[in-house]
Amino acid sequence: MARFHVILNTHQNPQGAIAALHCLRSQESGQHAVAYTMCYDKEDFISPKMMRLLPLPCVFNIEPRPDSVCNVWNRNLRARCGYDYHLCVPDDAFCATAHWDVYIHESMTEGNTLLMGWNDLANPQQFTLPIITDRYLAALSEPFFDPTFKMWFGDTAAAEVHSFATGLPTTVGTHLIMAGPIRPRQVTRAAWDEFTARRPRRALEGLSVRKKLGLVVEPGAVQEIEWLFQKRDKRGRAGCRD
Repeated sequence: MARFHVILNTHQNPQGAIAALHCLRSQESGQHAVAYTMCYDKEDFISPKMMRLLPLPCVFNIEPRPDSVCNVWNRNLRARCGYDYHLCVPDDAFCATAHWDVYIHESMTEGNTLLMGWNDLANPQQFTLPIITDRYLAALSEPFFDPTFKMWFGDTAAAEVHSFATGLPTTVGTHLIMAGPIRPRQVTRAAWDEFTARRPRRALEGLSVRKKLGLVVEPGAVQEIEWLFQKRDKRGRAGCRD
């Protein structure tokens, strides 16, 4: 039996958070143990009023509002508590995969996968909502999400660290569906420049993870991955409107 830790964060959207939690809960297989942590801010006076009225199957993490959603997840990922898998879920995305826990466990066990993502229909086939093995999390020297990036790039940076560690792209579970609203990204060239400037740091972190876990990487794989990253940078920067 695998042990899952779902970290669900909200800010003044208790209806969405409760719906997201129950959606996941109702589609568990019952074959694995799943624990839920509901996170909201001390400054949020709306969420507690509704959550106290419902017998939610979770524990609560209530702390001062950080400067980004990623840092809500970071603070809860630090308290690993012996789980096998950690899932970061927002309050406006809803699971559309029955027995998602079985799918995750089988996919990650068969492929010896350290990190994968939900297929977020708001960003299809892009790594946005991570599923992290405890083994991988324990090997990181830095927070899973780079605190530098407050809005965009936090998920992309995390995926790059994994790719530098393994020499492989970070995969998304094709049939592991999470449905949520589409939000257009308004990324500036300055943001792209900051993101690319921090890539050497991500490469070093990936190398550190590779050594700690004893991973074997095909010759030239990391260079190929970095070349793909650079091509993506050019496309993304060219699409900026500023």
